Amino acid sequence: MAEMSINTHPDVAPPYIYVPVWLDDEGMVQVSIAEGSDHEKILLAYTALDRLLDALGDEQPWAAIQTAQLSAVKEETGYTHLVVDHFVSELVRKMSANERRP
Repeated sequence: MAEMSINTHPDVAPPYIYVPVWLDDEGMVQVSIAEGSDHEKILLAYTALDRLLDALGDEQPWAAIQTAQLSAVKEETGYTHLVVDHFVSELVRKMSANERRP
């Protein structure tokens, strides 16, 4: 797969972003937060749905949120880093999927 395109307008934010989600034990949608190598809490966000699916795989559940709501998401999840349009390798996706299995 080719690399993601470069953002040539970093000062322009889309009105909505797409984020990976999961269902908790009560069936409530929760925003997925990745853990970085130094235990950072990372929110992966994508500027288009096809970018999320290309980066995380077709099986990844997702939600669209208003970009203006990022501060509320940060308050709820405690994420420390926002990473936009980041491609996640298939190996990392498989490891992550295995960690979620009981």
